[in-house]
Amino acid sequence: MGGLADGEGGQVSRDRTELLTRAIVRILAGATLLLVGLSLLDPRNDVRITLAIHGVDLVLLAFAWWSIGRGRARFAAWLISWMFWLVVALSAWLFGGLQYELSAAYIVSVMVAGSTLGGRPAMFFAAISIAMSTVVLAAHLGGWLPRPISPPSVINAWISVTISLLLGAYMLRVAMQSLEDALEKLRDQAAERDRAQLRYLQAQKMEPVGRLAAGVAHDFNNLLSAIVTIVAMLRRRVGDQPRAAPLFDDLDAATDRAAMMTRQLLAFSRAQAPVFDVLELDPFLSRSVPLFARMLGDDVQIDLVLGAAGARLRADRSQLEQVFLNLAVNAHDAMPSGGTLRIATTIDASTRRLRVEVKDTGEGIDAHTLPHLFEPFFTTKSTGTGLGLATVHDIVVASGGSITVQSEPTKGACFILEFPEDDGSIEVGVVDLVVSKPSPASGRRILLVEDHDLVRRSTREALEDAGFDATAVNDGAEALALIGAGSVFDVIVSDLRMPRVSGELLATTLAERGFRVPMVLTSGHAERLPDGLENLVFPLRFVAKPVAAGTLVATIVELLGERVARGGNTPVVRAAQLDRVL
Repeated sequence: MGGLADGEGGQVSRDRTELLTRAIVRILAGATLLLVGLSLLDPRNDVRITLAIHGVDLVLLAFAWWSIGRGRARFAAWLISWMFWLVVALSAWLFGGLQYELSAAYIVSVMVAGSTLGGRPAMFFAAISIAMSTVVLAAHLGGWLPRPISPPSVINAWISVTISLLLGAYMLRVAMQSLEDALEKLRDQAAERDRAQLRYLQAQKMEPVGRLAAGVAHDFNNLLSAIVTIVAMLRRRVGDQPRAAPLFDDLDAATDRAAMMTRQLLAFSRAQAPVFDVLELDPFLSRSVPLFARMLGDDVQIDLVLGAAGARLRADRSQLEQVFLNLAVNAHDAMPSGGTLRIATTIDASTRRLRVEVKDTGEGIDAHTLPHLFEPFFTTKSTGTGLGLATVHDIVVASGGSITVQSEPTKGACFILEFPEDDGSIEVGVVDLVVSKPSPASGRRILLVEDHDLVRRSTREALEDAGFDATAVNDGAEALALIGAGSVFDVIVSDLRMPRVSGELLATTLAERGFRVPMVLTSGHAERLPDGLENLVFPLRFVAKPVAAGTLVATIVELLGERVARGGNTPVVRAAQLDRVL
């Protein structure tokens, strides 16, 4: 034990030394008092010598106890080890040589030193015990031992053996307990290594799955963009026909669910690094929860109870929305006949932790399923992906929070989220891109840059239906060539990731050349602008795919209004200036 390193192991060693030393002091003090009492009953013992020797013992034991109280347990252990050994050595020298009971006492002195101080002190006391025994033996054989102070006493022999047995048994118990603790620690370390190895192997297996998921999500978002755009145009052209409107509503709900699944895939694949902001929890939920209503349907009632006024947390806004959206959809699936979804917020005044309870009145979760809820790809649904709750868990933990579940079959489920409160400043400038009645497009020229054929055709038609004069090209290289030839546009709408020249490179290149036309960047692979595009001089917006036609049109109208307010115009970029990227 004495060889443990500093840090946690060193602290354990110091605590154990203090515990053992206190126990040994108690045993020795009790044994010494017993020895004094019994010695006084033996008329052959000299009372003065007995009181002198054992009085010194008690003084040293009291000093050792005082040292332990001052945090010097190791010093006290050395003091006790020396004291015990000297008592044995002096007894052998002054009371008649190597009596049989002293052999056990020497062994116990070695165990006392070893148990409290470690292996090296034990070897030291073993060596000096052997040396002392050899000296006493030589003195005994040579007749050099002093005449015993008092004659041999059966009571003294019994006391010596009793003390040795008590200390020996205690030290043996301590030694065995230390071995058991060491074995248990080794088992725990081996189990943790096995778990770490399994996590590493799982991560290796999941890495290509994550890359595949990111690619699938990107392509799927492109398809959904075309679907939602076409649905919006059909709804507008067909009108409010009684038989058609419910079908469009169902199609909108289906695309919403599909879009949520793609966001789960993106979060699972770690395709987008989180961007943490300080958010005020209650207003955040007030804005977000109503958006779930259409997805959950009329048979699920949402009960929002806000009790954390002014409380803030640090989280990624879009990912936090994903958390509550996933939990809401999970609750909806658990209530096939309808029910109530209760979302309640509170704040613990003592710990300053925010608590959100998301509770449903659904079917509940059995005890066998509960431990596996947050495992990737684990699902009890025939159509589930197994990514929803795994994504929720990862996002909450990444935000410094925790999530637990309380549930029983037929009694619903309650997901409890806790976050540390943050005292930073609240994020400002969140723009709502959805406008119910956008201004007339009045022939404004729009350059649409999109590499996906179906998305390009449907989006162009939606923009033209809204009154824009839309020109569509396949990628950023064609856009730069068109602008270099002298074409002028009011707004550029571009996909973020494309072959040859991406939307990101298109934006930075135009900014470097003094181009000031507003841009709308879209992506089915990311959920926000790349960091390098946040400080460009011209108005810039980002819309994640799938994007509804109304949202895209509203965003364009907003950018046109901002451009007019700035009083900007559109310098033409000549082809010669774009040779570098073409």
